[in-house]
Amino acid sequence: MTKLVALGWLLLPALVQACEGCKSSAQENGSPNAIGEAFGYSIYFMLLCPMVIVGGMVWIGVRQFRRLEQERALGTAANR
Repeated sequence: MTKLVALGWLLLPALVQACEGCKSSAQENGSPNAIGEAFGYSIYFMLLCPMVIVGGMVWIGVRQFRRLEQERALGTAANR
C-alpha cells in the first residue's frame, strides 16, 4: 500500500505541492523571502523534535537491554 501511495505521488506531483498560503509566504515575486525561509525552518524544527525524542528513547532502551544482557551473561558465568 505504501509503494502504491508513493507511486501515486510521483505520477501526480500536483497532489503533494505546497498550498497557496505556503507558496506565497515562501516566494515574493519569484524570489525567496525571509518569512518563507523562517517558515521552512520552523517546519524542520517541528519534524526534528519528535525524532530526537524517539531516538533518545530508543537509545536509552538499547543501552538498558545491553546492560541487562551483560548482567545475565555474568550471572550465568558465575553459576558455572
